[in-house]
Amino acid sequence: MNRKPIRYVAATAMAAVALGVAAPMASAVEAQRNTATQVSVDRISADELAALIAASPAAQSNGEAELTPEILQELQQLQEQPQYAKGRLGAVIEVLKKSGGLVKSGAKAALKGWKKYNEWVNSLSNWNPVKWTLKSLPTAVQWEVYEWLRKQL
Repeated sequence: MNRKPIRYVAATAMAAVALGVAAPMASAVEAQRNTATQVSVDRISADELAALIAASPAAQSNGEAELTPEILQELQQLQEQPQYAKGRLGAVIEVLKKSGGLVKSGAKAALKGWKKYNEWVNSLSNWNPVKWTLKSLPTAVQWEVYEWLRKQL
């Protein structure tokens, strides 16, 4: 008995089923993808951020403990301004200067090397605008900030 025709029919039937099922599933995925892009990001208040920072065990060592709700609110407003989003070194240095004890702790970390500096940046609270300002910079500007911090002590 020749089984090739049976195999061809079975393969054709499987292809038809697969295409019949795959096409509606592909359009469903596309519809779901379009709705997923409409996600809004909620911001927390400066008081809530200060409470989160106070609860963080790393806040005492990375300089965040000195940030008051007023300073945090000012930093959030500075970060939203267009000049700070462009990655200019002067604007980033101004943000660091306004953040109080972060300059001193950042400078101590920078004196220990690039790896310790990156560990210091990563130790900052995820809600801290300074952390995301530093992490969003291009590598060349990050290096300039690192070199500037090394000269601060």
